[in-house]
Amino acid sequence: MAFVVAKSDFVGTLLETLCYGMYFVLFSRFLCVLYARQQAGRRIRYLLAIALMIFSLITAHLAIQVNRILHAFTDHMDVANAPVTFYHALNRRESAVKTAIYTALTLLCDVLMVYRVFVVYERKRSTIVVPCLLFLADTVTLALNLLCTGKGVEYERDG
Repeated sequence: MAFVVAKSDFVGTLLETLCYGMYFVLFSRFLCVLYARQQAGRRIRYLLAIALMIFSLITAHLAIQVNRILHAFTDHMDVANAPVTFYHALNRRESAVKTAIYTALTLLCDVLMVYRVFVVYERKRSTIVVPCLLFLADTVTLALNLLCTGKGVEYERDG
């Protein structure tokens, strides 16, 4: 039996909420570590800014996703197969915003990963050539995805 879009989005949101709970605990512990680093006299400004941006983007993505689920499964309960109808007529702007948040989050985390590789390998530029190429490929792919979502390119759906 194939999953329809409404059911898979519902299950995905449940799993995303579970992961968000785990991430929230890790984020709060990370803030404690940053506080200890600050007390030791180390600079934390950039790490704190990046951590807050990542947390804000993840929270915004989850809020949009939960809002979509609520609209799909609670609006128009008098209509048969309302969630299926909702997902066949997705809001382009909402989908574009959700994709833009995902794109920004992915790029931010990728830049952080390239920087960490640079630091771990003693700031040798030769060690980040391949990660930078992968980052550029990721940027192009995400830009194309965002462009397609913004134009409302339709994908074939089950149901």
